Amino acid sequence: MVKLIFPLVILILGLLEVTFLQIFKFLHLIPDLLLIAAVTVSLTMDFKTAFVLCVFAGLLKDTFSTNPFGINIVLFALSSFAIAKLSKKISLDYDIIRFVLFFIIALIHNIISAILLFYSGAFVPLGLVLRNVIIGSAYTAAVFPLLFKMSLSLRKWAASV
Repeated sequence: MVKLIFPLVILILGLLEVTFLQIFKFLHLIPDLLLIAAVTVSLTMDFKTAFVLCVFAGLLKDTFSTNPFGINIVLFALSSFAIAKLSKKISLDYDIIRFVLFFIIALIHNIISAILLFYSGAFVPLGLVLRNVIIGSAYTAAVFPLLFKMSLSLRKWAASV
């Protein structure tokens, strides 16, 4: 049941990100709910399921974003792979470790997106790029603990049904 609910949750989060969440803009930035979903499933599910759900979340993100198509699919899948490898080396059971890990993933994701935007020939002022990379990553990371706890509650509920 859990594996059936999470694709629907990812779809809902993707739709929320491009519609309702626009109300909560901070410096013209919104939290990246699909990145949060990808990291959350990577932390809570087995690798194969998490990888497929991350690719699905990346596909939705690529559909809704202006980045070159496929970049979010690759980045989300790589994040899932990195979390799976890292979880074998260190314990990711503590909230602070998950928070720092997520912030680093969000930061890397935004840096790579900025580099690709630069190489695509688009001119974006450095201040906007830094704002998107630093404040965007921090804003998304600030929302991560709330959605992570909600996903754990959803997972418990789905397992009991």
